[in-house]
Amino acid sequence: MPKRSKIPLLQFLLFLVINLPGASQEKKPREADRYLEILENAKDSLYNQVLTVFDKYIEEAPGDVSVKIERCKLIGKAMYDTYEDYNPNEEEYSHCVRSLVEEFPAHHEVLLYWLDNTWGDSAIAIGNQILNINRSDPGSWKDSELSKVYQKLARQYQYSGTAEQVIEHAELAQLLDDSIDLTYLMAQQYLDKNQYQKAKTLLLSKVDSTDDGHLLKDKANLLLEIGMDKDALLLFKYAQKDSSVYLDHGKIAQALIKNEHFGEARTYLLEDLNSSYFKTTALHSLFLFDYDHSPKDSVLNTYKKLIADDFHNDTFGKYRFMMIFKTPFQAWKLNDALKLIFFLLLMIILVIIPYAWILPIHFISQRFAIINPSPALQASKWSLTDFWIISSFVMIIEVLAWIVFDYQDMLASFFSDVYSEPGNIISLNQANYALFYFSLIMVLTLGYLKRSDYRFLTSSNWKIGKSIGLAILLSFLLRAVYFNLARKGILPGFEASMMGSVVDSLKSINQYYNPLLTFLFAVIIVPFYEEYIFRGIILNSMDRRIKFIAANIIQSIFFALLHDNLSLFPFYFLFGLITGFLVKKSNSLLPAVVFHSTNNLFAFIAIMRM
Repeated sequence: MPKRSKIPLLQFLLFLVINLPGASQEKKPREADRYLEILENAKDSLYNQVLTVFDKYIEEAPGDVSVKIERCKLIGKAMYDTYEDYNPNEEEYSHCVRSLVEEFPAHHEVLLYWLDNTWGDSAIAIGNQILNINRSDPGSWKDSELSKVYQKLARQYQYSGTAEQVIEHAELAQLLDDSIDLTYLMAQQYLDKNQYQKAKTLLLSKVDSTDDGHLLKDKANLLLEIGMDKDALLLFKYAQKDSSVYLDHGKIAQALIKNEHFGEARTYLLEDLNSSYFKTTALHSLFLFDYDHSPKDSVLNTYKKLIADDFHNDTFGKYRFMMIFKTPFQAWKLNDALKLIFFLLLMIILVIIPYAWILPIHFISQRFAIINPSPALQASKWSLTDFWIISSFVMIIEVLAWIVFDYQDMLASFFSDVYSEPGNIISLNQANYALFYFSLIMVLTLGYLKRSDYRFLTSSNWKIGKSIGLAILLSFLLRAVYFNLARKGILPGFEASMMGSVVDSLKSINQYYNPLLTFLFAVIIVPFYEEYIFRGIILNSMDRRIKFIAANIIQSIFFALLHDNLSLFPFYFLFGLITGFLVKKSNSLLPAVVFHSTNNLFAFIAIMRM
């Protein structure tokens, strides 16, 4: 006869210990959580017995709402498999909750339990139902109860509502119960709206070293993301006091580096290397740190670990070239030569890619014998060759910026076995990336233009005053019309800055350098070179080969795609169409440049207000 397990018997004895005192059948059951502890290792044998305890008591006391709620909790959790996210009693649980609500439709405890265990649109409907009940009978609900309702609604609106709804309900929840801290939730919404100062103020408004460690960690991560490194480090140190919190050592190291605590930072980087699931990310971080702050031997040792881990950790040879400045006499190996070949192949591919859109335009013009001797800028001599050259150089500059300032992210985009964590929204690296990219594109444009090309800044059709005045007026009209259509839901949401992903780059320049530099690039440099590239070279080279309308649509698509924000694609597309027609009508780039500068001036003002 096989030996029987003692665990079910032990669990049953514990069950009896809890329930035998005062052994009347109608004894009020304990909380569901007490029984769930017992059921953990003997669910099948004890579940029905525990349920019987509840049922017998409810027969004697059918009006005890709290016990009926505990019974539903038991059904919902007793057999639930957290690993599989499956509850075999789900139907029975749903029936229990429905019956509870039908029997006690106005009971506060029942409605709050119903709300707490519902999600999505259903939770929003229940929450608003409770609020309507309170409006019809003011004062019937306690502030603490209403605070829970507003808190639940704020969290649900995070997924199926607007930022304004989340913020409104979170503020009301905190107003009714000042012990609740929803500042992290609200700060996330303000970040989505590019309102960084409000986000920072909120994150620091309710901070105490005794706060929940998980919340402190989340706030610290968000502060680090928006460039508030000193504040982030303080919150990380507070969070470390809670031993139950898992902290990302790489994030703490990042905050320490920003605050120039280099010795302590390396300790955390090594801990991150030992504990992190993504060893590659930790190795990249350690190498870059050692390169800037550690002795030559440490740098060389970390570099060897990095390249030994995976060839793709330095596919295009950036780190190998960096090592020339640390160990100039280190021998080049076969792998190093392969990296150089990969880099050259990448450059060649970037030169070839523009043929994907140049050749179809060339074929169409040849097939239908389309030659337009009078393009938008009538005296321009730009051809499809110029379109190809400028396209190749723009892509090469962008990839070089990617390699120099966001190499790991680039590798992760090419190779699935490399992982890269998203970079901070606001950072010195982001600012340097933007300055590098903007400056090189400007140098490219100035180097490519001939002296005669600058005459396109004056118009043979319009006076200078008309060009400037009409451009400014149209810029106002575009934003006003788009804003109204966005508010009505006809077009995608209208961001305060209307510059998509570019706003983070400009915000980074503004924070780590100087507002005058932000103004220079946003309002003067970027409008100048983008108009010469898109409405000058690209539009006119195509306008010689295909109809103007088609050429204007194509350049507008390229312009919208360059800004890397699909939600604002309609705005940038309309922007490109309008500037293209301005160039056609005026035979000048001046109104397009003014139109562009005016729009970016609005963006600059929005950034300064943030």
